[in-house]
Amino acid sequence: MKSAINLLICVFLVVCLVQAVAAADYTIKKVTVTPSTGDIVAGDTVTVHASIQVSTKDDPFPTEGSLEMTTELTEPRWEYYYTIGTVDQAPQPVKNSARAILPGWELSYPNDVTVEVELTGKAPQRSSTEEIDVLKIQQLNANRDPIKNSEYVKTATVVNTGDKEAAISVRETELEALRTAIDTKTADGVDTSAAEAKYDEAETALNTARTASYAAAQTELEKAGTLIDEGETLLAEAEATMCVSNAQARIDEVEEMITYFKDERNMGRDARVVSIETQLDNAQTLLTLAKDRQTSKDYTQAVVQATNAEEKASAALDAANTLREDIGDGLSLNPSGLTTYLIIGAVLVVLVVGGVVLYRRKTKWDELG
Repeated sequence: MKSAINLLICVFLVVCLVQAVAAADYTIKKVTVTPSTGDIVAGDTVTVHASIQVSTKDDPFPTEGSLEMTTELTEPRWEYYYTIGTVDQAPQPVKNSARAILPGWELSYPNDVTVEVELTGKAPQRSSTEEIDVLKIQQLNANRDPIKNSEYVKTATVVNTGDKEAAISVRETELEALRTAIDTKTADGVDTSAAEAKYDEAETALNTARTASYAAAQTELEKAGTLIDEGETLLAEAEATMCVSNAQARIDEVEEMITYFKDERNMGRDARVVSIETQLDNAQTLLTLAKDRQTSKDYTQAVVQATNAEEKASAALDAANTLREDIGDGLSLNPSGLTTYLIIGAVLVVLVVGGVVLYRRKTKWDELG
């Protein structure tokens, strides 16, 4: 059942397509617009050449109908003639209006009939860049009503030069902002080489757009915009990488100091060392958050978290340096460490006293001797 329904749908679509194609009793053989390249701006002369087959030996154009040609060009001038078989007929009267109608009785002939049309006119003034219908053809019935699916339209873009200049100005502002950001981050020590490369490419695209046609300029301006966005992203990524690296380096310094206090000065239980360790833990937590943000490409928050981590680590390092200055390179005031030094000191005292006693005895024996 489902297959049968699908088959009916396909048949219906084919029938509709055939009807749509068959609705027009003319065929466009060729249409050209001059200028074909570059921008068309208000006041430019535009020329349209069209070759339209309206009858064949087996299918002449309906005599009761007509063919309507219209244009949005200003100051239009229609020149056309018929070719019957292979013989060119005399030119028809020139028409100077936005609309030219060819009656069916002129087009209907039991032979191949082609209308050769040359239309000239001026590109109209527009407040913004937009497409216009330089040539529109449709078949009319006996009541001069358009026949469905018989329309043909040839368009061209009329450029408002102000649009191009405005678009270039926007990109220039964006590029200037990227330049300022790169210079600022370079001064801060950020590796901006990747962003600099994107800036150079965007600048090249923008320079190309300045002298290109409107359509080509649009392509170059879009390219420049993409490159600027990529440059901004790379710059943010580089800053995040630097901030994370700086925070990690400061944390490593604090860890070295704590290792010194614990291993070389036996101060693991000293309240001041414990306080420094707490500050270090906070810095490490913030750095972990920064790295997570960096991985998810949230570079702005990565910079914030890494900067906070470095600040916490710097405070811990300052405290560690102060503590090291306080204790110097001598004895630690830590009770557990002091006990060790007292024992060593006692041993040294015993050895010194013993040495003095032995020295005095030996000296006395020598005097007696």
